[in-house]
Amino acid sequence: MRAWTRFEEAHRLWRRLNRPRREWFGIEATPTEQTVTYTAPDGEVHRWTM
Repeated sequence: MRAWTRFEEAHRLWRRLNRPRREWFGIEATPTEQTVTYTAPDGEVHRWTM
């Protein structure tokens, strides 16, 4: 998948989530994996592995 396509998908999701502020995201890093998480107000957790 082209990088720009992934950015566009991420932007659409961000808009669907009502444009959450960057402060509401978390970063988890281990020796084997880096993950970005966002917990929506309804409790749904979104997780992206880098």
